[in-house]
Amino acid sequence: MPRRPSLWPACVVYSGLGLLVGLTAARSLARYPLERLGSFDHFPRPRSMDWIVGLKQATRVVDAWERPLSALIVLLLIYGVGLLGPLFSEQFQLVQPPDENPGRGASAHLDVKRLIRAALAVFGSFWLMGLFSPLGAYLPQIGPARVGRLFLGGLPLWTAGLPGPARYLLLALLLCVLLWLIWGPGGPVSPTAKAERPSRLAWGIGAGVAALPAVAALLDGRAWLQGAAPAFSLADRGGWQLLLGLALLMPAAAGAYLALVAFLFRPRPMARPAAIQFAIFAAVGALLTGPAVAVAKTTLGQLDSETVGLAKTLGLSASPLPRMAALLVPDGRVLYSRTTDGTDDGRGQDPIACNGSTVQAVERFVAARRYRSHQMFRAFIHLHDCAAIDWLISRSLELDLEFLERAPSPVAAEVLLAKLADCPTTPEHRRILDQVADPKRFAWSEPDRSRWLGAAYRHFGDSGKALEYLRAAKLSSQEFRSAMGGIEPLVAGTVRGTMQLVGKPADGARIGLVRAGKLRELVGICRPFAWRQVAASTYADKLGRYEFRNIPEGDYVLITTWSSIGRLQGRPVAVGHPGVIQINRFRPEVTLPPVDLRFEKPTRTRPIPRDGTTTA
Repeated sequence: MPRRPSLWPACVVYSGLGLLVGLTAARSLARYPLERLGSFDHFPRPRSMDWIVGLKQATRVVDAWERPLSALIVLLLIYGVGLLGPLFSEQFQLVQPPDENPGRGASAHLDVKRLIRAALAVFGSFWLMGLFSPLGAYLPQIGPARVGRLFLGGLPLWTAGLPGPARYLLLALLLCVLLWLIWGPGGPVSPTAKAERPSRLAWGIGAGVAALPAVAALLDGRAWLQGAAPAFSLADRGGWQLLLGLALLMPAAAGAYLALVAFLFRPRPMARPAAIQFAIFAAVGALLTGPAVAVAKTTLGQLDSETVGLAKTLGLSASPLPRMAALLVPDGRVLYSRTTDGTDDGRGQDPIACNGSTVQAVERFVAARRYRSHQMFRAFIHLHDCAAIDWLISRSLELDLEFLERAPSPVAAEVLLAKLADCPTTPEHRRILDQVADPKRFAWSEPDRSRWLGAAYRHFGDSGKALEYLRAAKLSSQEFRSAMGGIEPLVAGTVRGTMQLVGKPADGARIGLVRAGKLRELVGICRPFAWRQVAASTYADKLGRYEFRNIPEGDYVLITTWSSIGRLQGRPVAVGHPGVIQINRFRPEVTLPPVDLRFEKPTRTRPIPRDGTTTA
């Protein structure tokens, strides 16, 4: 007796298969935050990244079950494709009718011919769906093997050169029509009398149109999510949960939808109710695809493409001018330090000028995007380097801390630690150090945490906390004596002096201090990032006077920049050159002699005659 096809088994099988496929997609998507988590092994990791630790444990479970899950996917694929037979035809069965059974046993009941046809149909369906394409990786890369890879790729590979909507439509139509012809009544799997054959071609075309949303999701859904993932901050737990949830549930929803399409468009006589249903669901499927693809592309566009660049995204321009500074090196010379008046992406592309308007524009961009953008690291580089070439020490530290917590990056962590290690010991800088040391805000592997914090608190003059952390670092006795032994270093030194430019007070000139051991990075042409080595800065008053306070112990040299530096012709020289400025317990306050920065024009020498005559 014919059985009415049931929708529920197909929904359970197809959605379960989609869920397993989504699990592999989510595991692939989770690889990005897991790899980034490892880059924080020796740096403070914001607590906003703690969710990745839980994700790491979940992926271990998935990895442990990888082979059983793969086997289950294969079994569900075989069963799911074979399920098209009873779903399309009420007379489909692999066993012989009772009156035709020749004896007992399983082999006596099976219809061997139909079983063989069904097995070949499953094999052919797999081939059409491109499920044999991974086998192409085992073929050689030359000669006829390319044809073999193309053959194994099936319809997805054959239509790969088409643009998105055209590819979805052609692939859905071809796949559904061919599957309906293979598995429908009157096909090779379910042969019937010619008078009883419904129009498999018409139902297959309708199913292809209706299946467009699921085909688009299965074909490019993973690629869309993989493209969006780098735009999400590692601290954006909600965003990543959304991405992983979509990766997991989108294939499951597509599988359930395809089961519904297969049921509603199963081949049967085209009566009026069936024809109305045919038209409605085909139209719904076609109408859903366009908006869904448009929403996906719009969402990706809101995350800002990496190829466009921040300058084009915000309409910002580059600066044609350089930045120049005069560096008073220890041997008594004055050398130029030259950098661009702007930033780029590290490859010389996407240049943006450094000024108040570009800084404000990038800050508004960061706030509007809520740290969700492919351009977020580029935005950090611009803001940080603008603070660096303006010698804004406090602003640089604040930016590093902000981006470390909101858009975590080992680069932000590294530059933050480096700057805290030699910055002026002001109360605002101490507050930033305390935030880095707060275990509720940052997790940090030991003994790296205790070792670095001990040295940092000693730099700020807090011997009690320094001793506490260094003891927790489990240093050897020699390392502990090296860290805490000797005279306690000076924490708040003072340097003052007067700067003149060509005999006149350098009113408004920026004066900075650079540790003597780090000046090499600033000499000559350098990147804006190099100017972060300026440890302290201030401005000269109307009389050219300047003063630095809260300067930690060390050896320093002067650096200065002003609008005239780099424009005046001649070789720079410093009258009253201070050389190396030593600040320590024995010299807590240093008053430098007045420095007059001058520019000597090269002297002209008389040319040597070339005709053999002399001036004697």
